[in-house]
Amino acid sequence: MAVEALIVAPHATRRETQWRVSNADIAMLGNMAIKKRSSGGRPSKGLRHSFDVKLDIPRAEKLVELIELLGTNGVDYLSPIIAEHLDAIDLDDFRNQEALPIAKAS
Repeated sequence: MAVEALIVAPHATRRETQWRVSNADIAMLGNMAIKKRSSGGRPSKGLRHSFDVKLDIPRAEKLVELIELLGTNGVDYLSPIIAEHLDAIDLDDFRNQEALPIAKAS
């Protein structure tokens, strides 16, 4: 019994092509092992979640220049700033907010 899987290209839009993959292709992918670097490398920081942020062009250019001057990257520069901001927030202050008594327009 042939099984086909539909694989969508990363970042594909609805107009972009989808590929059909056969059982043989799936079996081949299943036999491929992920190779771990034997030379070490950077230690894992654990599970992470990615967020996309869109800045206006002048701020984006300023950020790019800043991280180049500091010799770092955007993730290493922005992560501690965001973490410090989030650590200072008490979610209970937001969870217990009541709706403002705004009269409905008739």
